[in-house]
Amino acid sequence: MSRPSPALTRSRSVIARGANGQPRTYRLAAARQAAYRRLAVAILHLDVASLADQLRHARQPILRRAA
Repeated sequence: MSRPSPALTRSRSVIARGANGQPRTYRLAAARQAAYRRLAVAILHLDVASLADQLRHARQPILRRAA
């Protein structure tokens, strides 16, 4: 029988309080970085699936020439 990893069994603890006094259990730096990534995606209209598809199609002629 496998044991759960320590990260899954660790309980959350209050690390700070927000401006409204509510307890916060996450670090703002990581949340802020994720928010900036989401903002950049929204501004640049990046769609990972369509970007991967475009790269795949652009690479096909190069691979055909190399073969």
